[in-house]
Amino acid sequence: MLKPWEAVICTKSSHINIDECAAPEKFLSAKLIDLDSSDAKIKPEMLKKEIEVLGIVHHAQPGAISLTQSTEYGTLYSVDELKELIDICKRSGLRVHMDGARIANATAALGLSVAEFTSDLGVDILSFGGTKNGMAYGEAIVVFDEELSAAAEYIQKQSAQLPSKMRYISAQFSAMLENDLWLKHASHANMMAALLADGIKLIHGLELTQSTEVNAVFLKLPLEPRRLLQDWSYFYDWEQENEVRLMTSFETSEEDVKRMLEGIRWAMERNATHGC
Repeated sequence: MLKPWEAVICTKSSHINIDECAAPEKFLSAKLIDLDSSDAKIKPEMLKKEIEVLGIVHHAQPGAISLTQSTEYGTLYSVDELKELIDICKRSGLRVHMDGARIANATAALGLSVAEFTSDLGVDILSFGGTKNGMAYGEAIVVFDEELSAAAEYIQKQSAQLPSKMRYISAQFSAMLENDLWLKHASHANMMAALLADGIKLIHGLELTQSTEVNAVFLKLPLEPRRLLQDWSYFYDWEQENEVRLMTSFETSEEDVKRMLEGIRWAMERNATHGC
């Protein structure tokens, strides 16, 4: 997707920017232009600002944009939002990559076919996630642009991403796609997150920091209750002070959600009592 002097526009919270130990920059030999975004979504005005340097030889030239659907904050791009961003990219000559590690959750939440918010809008390359939706191992790279597809198998081999037992990974995708199992998994995970978020709203002293649109719940949780809860059932501290991320999955049950809410309520009440 990139020429040697080009860069990738992404958000500061994007997985390629903060979760891969600089691997994208090492393997691409390209700069990541990371943008601040409170909801992990790139806005048209942010994109327009970055592409003002196109044609100026002193600057790394934006050559691609990487959009995450659903985002690292569990938020969703609407079709209209994606269309506006992609139209700007196409007019400016930028390629469009979509990180679809949780593409199933996005598809279930939007109630659309994948094509309606990817290839139909001009996405060039999509990573189709399997691991975060119940597969033991495997992500598929879907190349929509025929001009780019010829190089894909050589890059795959050269970067040591061609497993000798590929059939075992492919078999999982076959099973997931049959009878829309992948969507059933994602829909269930989304529903459990909504149930969890609704319960959290009823607990005094807690604040949801992002809208719950897929299978991620973000909230502010004070330090002491957080320590108590993590000793009981570990979860991930997020980037901001006291912000945590709770994820639901295809195997999360309503009973799991109920127990988690009871645990949070107990930790908050204990903290309030000890605080007094």
